[in-house]
Amino acid sequence: MKDGIAVNNENDRNSQRTSNLYPEEIIMRNIIISLAALFAILLTLGCSSFSVGPAQTVGKKPELPSVASMEIPPLGESDALAKAAAAKTNIAYLTATTAVSYWTLTIELALLEPVALFALAHTVDPEPLPDNSGSVWTIGDNGFQAQLTGKVAADSVRWSMSVTGGDLVNFVWFEGTSTITGNAGYWVFHDTTLASGIYPELIKFTYETSDAREEVKVEVVKQNDIEYGSYLQWTALGAEMFFESFDATQPETVLISWNEAVESGYIENVTSGEKYCWDTKSNGHKDIPCAL
Repeated sequence: MKDGIAVNNENDRNSQRTSNLYPEEIIMRNIIISLAALFAILLTLGCSSFSVGPAQTVGKKPELPSVASMEIPPLGESDALAKAAAAKTNIAYLTATTAVSYWTLTIELALLEPVALFALAHTVDPEPLPDNSGSVWTIGDNGFQAQLTGKVAADSVRWSMSVTGGDLVNFVWFEGTSTITGNAGYWVFHDTTLASGIYPELIKFTYETSDAREEVKVEVVKQNDIEYGSYLQWTALGAEMFFESFDATQPETVLISWNEAVESGYIENVTSGEKYCWDTKSNGHKDIPCAL
C-alpha cells in the first residue's frame, strides 16, 4: 500500500504541475513532444540508381549545389530562446523558435559527417572524369576519405559520394540529381546499417533556390520504418517563411509562419486547429490574438 500511495502522490504532483501551466505552455509541450518522436529516426544516420535523362553530354562541368540544399535554416536570432523565455507573454514565439531550433540541430547532428564532406568539396578543385562526362572531387575529413562524382546528362547532373572510413568501405553515403546550375534537385541519404544485404535509402532532401522561391523538404523514405512519410518542409517566399512538420505516426501537421522583415508570426497545429500568434520584434514578440 505504501508504494501505491507514493505513486498516487506523485501523480497528484504531476497533475498539479500540469494544472499550473498556461494553455499556451501546454500546447508548446505537446508540440515539442511530437517533434521529438518525429525526428528520432534522423539520429540513425550518424557517423557510423537514379535515371537522369538522355545520354551524357561531353565537356560540361557540373556546378556544385549549395550546402544549404542539405540544411534546414534557423528561425530568428541565436539568442531568441533566452529572450523569449524571460517573459510569460512570449509563449507562442518561444514555442516556434524551440521547434525550429530542434529541427535544425537534429538534422545537423544526424548528417554531420556527410554534410561536412560535401561542404569541404566546395573548397577543392575537381578533376575531370576520364571520359570527360563530368568531374570528381576528392576530399578527406575526420578519418573519412571520400569521392564526390558529378556526371552530366543534358541539363541534369547525377551525383554520388563514396566514402571509406570507420566501419565503412566504399559506402555510397548519398546520391542525387540536380539541374546543371545546381539550384534545384534532390539528395537521398543511405542508412549506414545493412538490411537484407543493402544499405537502404533513409532520408531524402528535395530543394529549390531561385529569386522568387527557396524550399527544402526533408522526408523519411525508408518504407518499413515507423516514421515512413514523416517530413519537414521549409519555404521562403520573399519575406514570408514557412516551416511545416508532418508526423506520420500520429498523423499530425504543425505549421509555423514567420515574416522575416518584422518577425511576427504564428504556430498552428493544423490537425487539431489550435493556433497561437505573436507580434513584431519592435513590439517584443508578445503573444497576441490571431486574426480571424
